[in-house]
Amino acid sequence: MGIRVTRLNAVATLRKHVSRIGGELDTLKGQMAALERRVFGRRAEKLPSVAEELRSESPSPEAEAARTQAALAKRRERAALKVRQACEHAGLKGLWWRPQQ
Repeated sequence: MGIRVTRLNAVATLRKHVSRIGGELDTLKGQMAALERRVFGRRAEKLPSVAEELRSESPSPEAEAARTQAALAKRRERAALKVRQACEHAGLKGLWWRPQQ
């Protein structure tokens, strides 16, 4: 009789665990569906069509070189500004590094 009661208790405990896990699974499935709608839904980023890509012009080598030079000049300007501010903060007013040209 004792073994049968123990088995019944074990079965009842396992059923409770299965029920709890089933509820957790349903919750996680709902969360996953909401995330998928958010990532892949209507508002997700759209890629341009192949026709649009083929119509778009690629920049000329001269334009690309000019853009690269402008970015380099901007980077050097920002670096010089940071160094000048650091020197002024340290009390070294007038002493600051100038980028190479």
